Amino acid sequence: MIIEKRMLLFVLLFVFTAFSVRSLFANETKEEKENMFMNISPSHTLSLTLAVDNPSPITDAFSFYDNKFYVYSDPDNLLVENFIEIYSVIKPDNYAPHSIAHTFPKEEYQDYELSNLIFVKLGWIPGEGSEYFVGYSEKIKEVVVFSLEGDLVNTIDVGIDSKNDLLLSPPTNVFIQNGSLKKEDFWLIDKKKNEIIMMTISGEIISSFPATGGIKYEGIDARQFEEVLTFERSLFVRDSSNHIFQYIYPQGFFKAIFVEELKDDEIISFAIDSLGNIFILYHSISDNKLKMAVLVEEDDGKYSAKIFHEEPFTEEPIKLLAHRGFLILVTKENYQIYQTLPIIEKLKDE
Repeated sequence: MIIEKRMLLFVLLFVFTAFSVRSLFANETKEEKENMFMNISPSHTLSLTLAVDNPSPITDAFSFYDNKFYVYSDPDNLLVENFIEIYSVIKPDNYAPHSIAHTFPKEEYQDYELSNLIFVKLGWIPGEGSEYFVGYSEKIKEVVVFSLEGDLVNTIDVGIDSKNDLLLSPPTNVFIQNGSLKKEDFWLIDKKKNEIIMMTISGEIISSFPATGGIKYEGIDARQFEEVLTFERSLFVRDSSNHIFQYIYPQGFFKAIFVEELKDDEIISFAIDSLGNIFILYHSISDNKLKMAVLVEEDDGKYSAKIFHEEPFTEEPIKLLAHRGFLILVTKENYQIYQTLPIIEKLKDE
C-alpha cells in the first residue's frame, strides 16, 4: 500500500512537470531542432546473471501496463519478473529494481517454443480476477494460455502456422453501457488475413475489423506489421516502413504517424508512457548508430524525432518498454533503465 501511494505521488509529480511534450517545442526554429541533441545514459543496467547462473540470451520482453515488466529466455524457459520500487517523489532517481526468476512453463511444456508473450488480467478489482500469460507456440502452431504457475490453461487454433504471421497485445480499456470499465481479454492481429481481432482466452471472437481498412497510405500491407501496443482505448501498430498506425476501439483506424526524417532509417521498437508520449528505438543507417528519441507532434500535425541517446550500432536489441516513469531497453544480454522525467525536462530546456 505504501509503495502504491508513493507511486501515485510520483505520477502526479510527473504529470505536473511534463504536462505536454508538444507544447515544449512550439516555438522552435528548424535550425534549433536540427542542432538539438543530448545523450542521456542509462541510470541502471541489469543482467540475467543477477537472477540465474549461466543465462541464455534474452529472446522476448513484454510489460503489463505499469505494474511489472518481464524478460524471457526461450532456450532456458526462464521468465524474469521485474518491478521498480520508487523511494522518493522528491528525488525520482531514488529507486531500486527488483527481479524474480521463474522456470516457465512447467516441465511438460518446455518444448513449446513460446514467443509473442503478453500478460492478461481478467477483472479490474485489485486482488481479484485471474491472471494469465498468453503467447504463441511454434511447436503446436496455436495460441496458448498459461497460468502464472506455468500450467497450460487453453490452446486456441487461429489457423496461423508461424509466430511471424501474428501479433498479440494486452486488453484495452472498454466502456460498457452503464459507464463502468471492462477489460477485455486480448488482441490478435492476423497479418496474413489482414484482420485485427479482439478475443477471449477461451477462443471466442468478440470483435474484428480489417487491419488496413481506412488507411489512405498506398502500399500498406498487414504482413509488414512488426509490433503492437495498447494504450487506453487504442491499439498502436508499427510496420516495417516506419509507420505507426493508431486504432481506437470500436471505431477502427484513426491516424497514421510517420516521421519523414527517418524514412531511410529502421525503427526497431517503440514504447508509450503513461502520459501518451511515444518513444522510439531506431537504427540510423547513415552513421550506423543506435538511437533513442521521443516523437513530437508539430503545429502542422507532422511528427519529428528528438534524440536523447545514441551509441554505435552493434546488433539489434530485443525491445523498448515503458514502465512506471522509466524506459527499459532490452538487449539479448541485459536490460537498461532510463528515467523518463530527465528526458522531458532536458528537452524542455533546449
